[in-house]
Amino acid sequence: MNPIQRVLKAEEESRRISAEAEEEARRIREEAYAEASSLLEEARKWAEEARKLALRRAEAQIEAQRDAVLKRAEAQVLMLRERFEERREEVVAWVLEKLLGGG
Repeated sequence: MNPIQRVLKAEEESRRISAEAEEEARRIREEAYAEASSLLEEARKWAEEARKLALRRAEAQIEAQRDAVLKRAEAQVLMLRERFEERREEVVAWVLEKLLGGG
């Protein structure tokens, strides 16, 4: 084979190798893009589930706090009613005593 044919053959081989490399790079890019898209979608789903779980936990915590506040408020109202009733009885007794001339 003469030198010109060898150069032409080498250029042809170089173009073939370059084309194969470009095709392989394209295939790898497509696979990487598909994998990245899949991972991104999975991450989005995970984030949405995490958000929902956090929201449910926050709602449960808020409800528990609300219930605790309501119980304390109910206990306070009961205590105030009892105090009112005691004071009312004391006032009624005092008024009756004054009216009946006992004091």
